[in-house]
Amino acid sequence: MTLHVDSRKQVVRFDVVDTGVGVLPQDRERIFLPFERGAAGRRQGGEPGTGLGLTITGLLTSLMGGELMLTSTSGQGSTFSVRVYLNETSDPGPMREVPRQIVGYFGERRTLLVVDDQPVQRQMLAGMLMPLGFDVREAASGGECLASLHESVPDAILLDITMDDMDGWQAATRLRAAGYTDVPIIMVSANVFENQVQRLRAAQCQGFVAKPVLESELIAALHRTLGTGMACGWCREPARGPRQAHGRTIEPARPRAHRPAATGTRRSCARPADRPRRDCGRRPLARRSLHPTAWPGQPVRDGPAAVAVDG
Repeated sequence: MTLHVDSRKQVVRFDVVDTGVGVLPQDRERIFLPFERGAAGRRQGGEPGTGLGLTITGLLTSLMGGELMLTSTSGQGSTFSVRVYLNETSDPGPMREVPRQIVGYFGERRTLLVVDDQPVQRQMLAGMLMPLGFDVREAASGGECLASLHESVPDAILLDITMDDMDGWQAATRLRAAGYTDVPIIMVSANVFENQVQRLRAAQCQGFVAKPVLESELIAALHRTLGTGMACGWCREPARGPRQAHGRTIEPARPRAHRPAATGTRRSCARPADRPRRDCGRRPLARRSLHPTAWPGQPVRDGPAAVAVDG
């Protein structure tokens, strides 16, 4: 596979050339539809795709006012071309404040149930959520999800839509019918067309996250689901560079090491090396760690620096 890029008079052309089996004439329109593959590719076998790559490329190209074209010869390969108009722009300069990464949350420890028939997908979501302090349970099917709820009810469910025994919509309907009406459900799917407000509302689901799952979108969905009703505030890492405020450059506070608290997901702050040790044995836990009831935007002070809770 070869990529050619050409730019002339602010029109950029990308050519992706392959030496595969080509696209049959009867498939040249169908392969641009969602979840469709060419007949020649299906006969060849190999690793199957989702059938969304050309659909997404076509939509993005159309939104940018460009065009997507295909030229192909059976048995010799295909060339997919994208032409877009990209006008020249000035350098915006450095960002005034670098976004800070979320490293945890305040409040009681939350339990999430991840339901997906693909182990890799479950492990990927667990790998995003566990470092933030969530307890993660897994279920490989809709039936396992219902059985798991009989043992313990989680704070929220991440439910994949495309599963073998029953899909996510059926599992959500049976879950609500079984009386679990207060458990928030966030649907997860590679098919963005499933993200329909009316259908989510009919299934009593509270959110949708598209695959491949981005950590920022997952955290945003959890914030909308858990942040209001459960007073769950996010903790971000301290700023690492100077920022601008009222025309002045403000140097960041001295960075502090964080470690998990003894319980929950609060973060305790390590003592600076140049600060004398104090006897904190009789101080309550809330004085030695970030307060679990801090609201968004309130700085909680413990030592020479403060970490703000962003909603």
